[in-house]
Amino acid sequence: MARRGLTGFVRAIAVASAVAVVAAAELHVQPLARDGRVLVSFELAGGVDRDVEEAIHSGLLTTFTYEVELRRGVTLWLDRTVQEATVSVTVQYDNLTRQHQVQVLVDGRVQDARVTTDEDAVRRALTVFETELGPDAREICDVLLNLGDCLAATGDYHGAKRYLWRGMVMSSYIFGSNHPATGDAVLTFGEFLLDHDDARDASPLLHRALAIYEEDEGANGPGVAKCLRALAVLHARLNEPDLAFLRYRRALAIWESDPDSADLLPELYRTYADLADAAGRPDDAAAARKRATK
Repeated sequence: MARRGLTGFVRAIAVASAVAVVAAAELHVQPLARDGRVLVSFELAGGVDRDVEEAIHSGLLTTFTYEVELRRGVTLWLDRTVQEATVSVTVQYDNLTRQHQVQVLVDGRVQDARVTTDEDAVRRALTVFETELGPDAREICDVLLNLGDCLAATGDYHGAKRYLWRGMVMSSYIFGSNHPATGDAVLTFGEFLLDHDDARDASPLLHRALAIYEEDEGANGPGVAKCLRALAVLHARLNEPDLAFLRYRRALAIWESDPDSADLLPELYRTYADLADAAGRPDDAAAARKRATK
């Protein structure tokens, strides 16, 4: 199945006097070679017409406001918004100095401010916009994921699911599908679904997270162990005791080789024993319980 990429929508509102003009602009999204960045650009063709130029030269404060939505295509019929921004470009002409004062704000923060006599530069400032998502993209993803965790803790399942999904999608398209940050987000969302008895939807996410961690850490990394434990829970809930036992046994081998996990081993052995019993492996269960008491 072909994967749908990021698309965008821009609603442009140009206010040069008492009249507001609403138009649509095309948004282009281009991944950059540098990790953690996405280039977003758009142009409002024909946005500065004669009426707008006359309003500017009369000295009226002229503002173009763009409401930008960055969307991830999920299905043929459904898109999900992964990021929103409001871009405002304000121009005021000084008839005495014949200079234009130009200011660009993104979500209320000044991104650019300058004075120019170049008419073409003013036109471009009003109608052409380009920016990069990053390097704070990781922070944005973390905020989305943390919001999802907080909503989950308050029992808001649908709200938590929405933010965890957005964090996962944004991670994938900002950092790349095989980046460790994407693995973290995919695992978080998969575990959330698993905790809420949605094992079928959790399954592909947990398997994807495992593949990402194995590529990044090798076969015996801590992220691999976390995925294996989650997959063991998944198989147990799907009434697949043999697979649950095998997944957990592999995770346990990783924990046993990690000195930082020493304090956790008794509880891990007890869980392993329960899974061994469910899989019809009484000898393994007895050995695990014996090790849990040491």
